[in-house]
Amino acid sequence: MASIGAVCGYSRYYAMSRPTEANVEDERDFKWGNKRGDGVKNKYVQFYESFTYKRVEYFL
Repeated sequence: MASIGAVCGYSRYYAMSRPTEANVEDERDFKWGNKRGDGVKNKYVQFYESFTYKRVEYFL
């Protein structure tokens, strides 16, 4: 699963790629955790504190 990290000020933001045929199986093992909120300028942007991948929880 590809992700792109960018440092903006004091926080890190990650953009997740869309599922492709090659990583559909990985998508089943992935789940977003605690949501922090929506973007101010772009309401389609969502911020999360964590995610779970293959039963391991990661904090951003």
